[in-house]
Amino acid sequence: MKVICSCRALACAFAALALHAQVVQYRLGPELLGTGAAPGQGFSAAQQGYGVAISGDGNTAMSGGPFDAQAVGATWAWARQSDGAWLQQGAKMVASGAIQGTQEGSSVALSYDGNTAAVGAAGNSGATFIWTRSNGVWTQQGGALPGGGQVAISADGDTVAVGEPLLNSNTGGVTIWTRGNGAWTQQGSVLTGSDPASQSGQGASVAISGDGQTVAFGAPTDNGTGAVWVFTLSGGVWTQQGAKIVPSSGSEFGQAVALSSDGNTLVVGQPSGNSALTGQGWIYTRTNATWSETADLNGTTLNLANTEGNSVAISADGSTAILGAGRGSSGISDVWVFQQTAGAWTLTSYLNLPGPSPAAYGNSVGLSADGKTVIGGAPLQDAYAGGAWLYYGSEFIQIGGQLAQVSIGGDGTVGGVNSQGESYIWQPGSQDWLQLPGELKQIAVSSANVIWGINAQGEIYRYDTAASAWQSIPGSLKQIAVGVDGDVWGVNAQGSVYRFQSQTQTWQAFPDALSQIAVGYDGAVWGVNSAGAVYRFNPGADAFSQVTGQTLTQVSVGGDGDVWGLGNQTAFHFNRLTQSWNSTTGAFTQIAVGAAANVWALDSAGRAFQYLASGGWTLMQSAPALAGIFAGENGAAWGVDSAGDIYQFSGPTQTNQTFHQIPGTLKQIAVGTDGSAWGVNAGGQIYTFDALSQTWMYIPGELNQIAVGTGASVWGINAANQIYHYDPAAQGWTWIPGSLTQISAGADGTVWGINSGEQIYNGAPGLQTWTPIPGSLRQISVGADGAVWGVNDNGSIYFYDIQLGSFRQISGTLAQVSVGSSTNVWGINPEGGAYHFDAQSQSWQYVGGVFFTQIAAAFDGAVWGVDASGQAYEYDAQYQSWQLLPMQLAQVAIASDNVRWALDAAGSTYWYW
Repeated sequence: MKVICSCRALACAFAALALHAQVVQYRLGPELLGTGAAPGQGFSAAQQGYGVAISGDGNTAMSGGPFDAQAVGATWAWARQSDGAWLQQGAKMVASGAIQGTQEGSSVALSYDGNTAAVGAAGNSGATFIWTRSNGVWTQQGGALPGGGQVAISADGDTVAVGEPLLNSNTGGVTIWTRGNGAWTQQGSVLTGSDPASQSGQGASVAISGDGQTVAFGAPTDNGTGAVWVFTLSGGVWTQQGAKIVPSSGSEFGQAVALSSDGNTLVVGQPSGNSALTGQGWIYTRTNATWSETADLNGTTLNLANTEGNSVAISADGSTAILGAGRGSSGISDVWVFQQTAGAWTLTSYLNLPGPSPAAYGNSVGLSADGKTVIGGAPLQDAYAGGAWLYYGSEFIQIGGQLAQVSIGGDGTVGGVNSQGESYIWQPGSQDWLQLPGELKQIAVSSANVIWGINAQGEIYRYDTAASAWQSIPGSLKQIAVGVDGDVWGVNAQGSVYRFQSQTQTWQAFPDALSQIAVGYDGAVWGVNSAGAVYRFNPGADAFSQVTGQTLTQVSVGGDGDVWGLGNQTAFHFNRLTQSWNSTTGAFTQIAVGAAANVWALDSAGRAFQYLASGGWTLMQSAPALAGIFAGENGAAWGVDSAGDIYQFSGPTQTNQTFHQIPGTLKQIAVGTDGSAWGVNAGGQIYTFDALSQTWMYIPGELNQIAVGTGASVWGINAANQIYHYDPAAQGWTWIPGSLTQISAGADGTVWGINSGEQIYNGAPGLQTWTPIPGSLRQISVGADGAVWGVNDNGSIYFYDIQLGSFRQISGTLAQVSVGSSTNVWGINPEGGAYHFDAQSQSWQYVGGVFFTQIAAAFDGAVWGVDASGQAYEYDAQYQSWQLLPMQLAQVAIASDNVRWALDAAGSTYWYW
């Protein structure tokens, strides 16, 4: 099959794709707060973030806390994982020889690859420590280098510039150190700029170019106004280049300096440039060894005393510069981003932290080589404990071709249809479109191997990747929706709702009428009817039920089950905890949800907004105006304008089908079919996963065990065996009379339990009473549809026969049973052998290959297990075998093939998607 373009009229004129860069917009990322901080000096805390750095490749971050442990100081390092998460590398770093008052971490600098760090210590007589990383382990390299109020490092990590403003009776200067065979040697004598004022303090700031050939340093007190000097390296000798650079007005010029990779662009911070504590930045460029002022950078903010220019950073190509404040009014400070386009510098982003508390954000700043990752220190945050915060820069980039509709699969596969009905799949490797045969009106992509579509006549097609052809599926639909797990739903012209049954290859009809349907996965199916009433599918009841409280014109569901809706141009988020709709500010005409962390909307002007948990809707693109926005579970976002031009959001995406660690520790975890996740820790504290912030949220109360059917059916038992049910409306726990040692809940609302005497009880939905059921069980499991199975002390197996109203014994012996639904019942025998119950033959089928200590089944057929060594496995129904998962685990909890959580032996929590 040949690759062609998506618009006949262009006759493949865009075969070589044109990329059109938009202004980069920034969104708040995670906070980096190191562990193991000790009481500080004076302020009683470490002040992490006093000095910060980000590696050129943007994958390593470092933060210094110079007042840690009575001002001995320390540094913390983090590495970005393949899924985009940041994890601390090792314990805090404290150099040998550092003593009280050393203030290690006053400044930090990283090589391009992040494997070499220079850490400045401003206390006592000053020192610089070098750290190197090998296989994720940081080790101090050599002893302390003299001086170290400020440090800078070349891209290769082999050259370090150290500012020494107190040298020679405060005249100051800069020393250059080079590395050879792991040893550091001073290169030449101290660099001291010409024509300094008395006690100018040269080296109060220092920068080195990526190639290590140019050094700039500042003296903000020189002559009461400040100055900057530039030196270059030639033949192993450093020489001053030109006269000292001075400001036309203001003071503290040279408080901060930064150089581009080639050394030809210099940014200078002047925090008192305009008036007292109202600063600015300056851009200087070098041409033929001559430095010229080319731009004056002024940010805007409601905080007038902003000390803008207290810290500065610049991208490798010199096209993006950032200015940090850090000394703003009451410690409330900010970071400003300036970008150069067509030779002009423009303020494009204003970065701050949520909330008004003093943090001194921007006291120090760092910028990756591509200008897409910003780190800012906030040393005054949380009573001087400090911290560092990341911002991610992204932009919409034009992609060649024209499309009218786009669909993004859970694995990032992108498909589209143009106005002529031609369908295409995006090829990320070759950066072009692969045309599929036939004509479609709509395409729906689950993954590279699961692609569906309908044509203008409503005929349904499924793409056969092996045959590279569309396969006709009987039926007629006006809209089709595919979940990230391959589950297929649709609505026909009359509003009738259908679900495709893969086993029978037919459509199952539902007695509901919808005008639009949205699918995250088979446990997260929502829709709206022509009157705006909202409905969601309950897999436990195999039926739709109305969700009251809001009328909507559009509903959108993420691959993680997160739900958003649009009504009267207001975007609403469905809160799983309260089971109600939360409105957001703004007026929108379209909404798209890939997952909770990837939510987008368009307003009537076609401007694209992304919802950020830290700050609500954030404008990400204003021009060109978009006519459609589409989002993927992995963080991808695409848009099309009214002419069909295609735009791809260049923001960070995450790898799917892997374990994503969520900070926090639990001793037990439980999940619902709607994607809700709950857990309890060793102290009995209760947590639920907040999809928007991607963190565990504390819920008041104390439990020893928790069970979840859906977000509306959450039950727990405390250490005294008392029973509680979570009331979403009251947002608290309701005590239920009775005593249980084990509890299990279904998505249909049923709940069962066992007491200390192994007596069995059934709790009727909506009733606060328990019905005793004859029999005795050691362990019980309830499926999403209310199917109930259990095993007794002898390993005998029982299931609850609804018609008989009692438990009926099933032949066999098991140590544990797990029920996903009445059609997906699994168990393990005392030896750990796995068995699946065949409902048709009413017998157990042995599934060999692995011996387990725990097994977990979901309503849709998914099955996971953990063996005695902690190896985790997933059952592959197609090949009837166990597939090893790349993680050592102690506990798994699954509710569907897309709701999978786990704990390791230390209680660390993982979400698999």
